[in-house]
Amino acid sequence: MQVVQCLQCGDDFYRPIGEINRAAKIGAPLYCNRACAGLARRNSDKLTGKAARAHKAEYDRARREKLGAGLLAAKRDAYHARVAREGEVLRAKQKAYRDAHMARHVEYCRRPEYKAIKAVYDRRFRAEKNFGPFAEAFLVLQDVENEIASRASRQEIYAQNGIVNKSLKRKREYEKAVGC
Repeated sequence: MQVVQCLQCGDDFYRPIGEINRAAKIGAPLYCNRACAGLARRNSDKLTGKAARAHKAEYDRARREKLGAGLLAAKRDAYHARVAREGEVLRAKQKAYRDAHMARHVEYCRRPEYKAIKAVYDRRFRAEKNFGPFAEAFLVLQDVENEIASRASRQEIYAQNGIVNKSLKRKREYEKAVGC
């Protein structure tokens, strides 16, 4: 047995001389335990920060594309099996988690960046839900109507619609309501 220094954590440990010779022959490093070996392997990829996140994102995207339906079905089946086993206890845990994190979520939803992104998402979602394949045409029409409304004053819009004063407006509303 001979004392060797771990390349990951720097601690001294004992290894048989045969292991040390074999590692030297193949050029392999020696570590004190499996945890240090795993950490060293993880750090040896040399990907850090944005590069590591981009690599992981690409890996995840390819994996979802290849196995997405199967993974989703397996997760769904596992969840339903757990609900069948635990039932009300699971639902109580989920409710407690939601209640504990609700304040943080509400604050997140109040952020201006979130509101801007959510407004765009909601607009597109409603258009697709209500108009299906004609959603793009509806969004363009909505943009045109908003532009017209921004350029015209309220009086111009009223004059164009035939609503000049309150009495005419009330008369038209009455006719719409009664059906004359």
